[in-house]
Amino acid sequence: VGVLDVAFLLLELRAVPQKLANLSDDPAAVAQVEKILTRINDRIGTYLALKTMVCLLTGFVSWLVMAGLGLELAAFWAVLIALVNYVPYIGSFLGVFVPVSFGLLQFGLGSELLLLLVLLAAAQLLIGNVLDPYLMANSLNLSAFAILASLATWSALWGISGAFLAVPLTASIAMVLAEFEGTRPIAVLLSKTGRVDEE
Repeated sequence: VGVLDVAFLLLELRAVPQKLANLSDDPAAVAQVEKILTRINDRIGTYLALKTMVCLLTGFVSWLVMAGLGLELAAFWAVLIALVNYVPYIGSFLGVFVPVSFGLLQFGLGSELLLLLVLLAAAQLLIGNVLDPYLMANSLNLSAFAILASLATWSALWGISGAFLAVPLTASIAMVLAEFEGTRPIAVLLSKTGRVDEE
């Protein structure tokens, strides 16, 4: 169901320019809405580009570890790790748990399995806790709690699709809320820095 919702949402994008033109008779109001949408588009585009780079790097490093230890289907697991890392927090856990579980079947309990676990976990921790936050610091300005809450909410609504889209959707909502005095306090609470002013 979530995939269908997202597909229909994307199809609606074609009608957005016409809807904006008919939104109001006030050109200033229309221009303000277009400005907000442009900011959202730029921020989300930056986030997705950076996140893709981080996910590909995580998948590549994980592949080096798995291939070096002789884990079967290392390339497949590397692609899977890159994909699941789009989902905050849960993706990092799955990126270690799934290949290590397969490694248990292949290697059994022993030094190879322990080394696989340690190296994959180290890759996730270093990239996820050092590089990822450094690159994402100013891209979306969402607090860790907001990300976790959005992940739970959108996953409940749309399943796997919601998990992948949770952060961009929440960031978009926060940027819209920041534009209005009545809802600005909510955007401040959702932000990482407490500031929602346009950079």
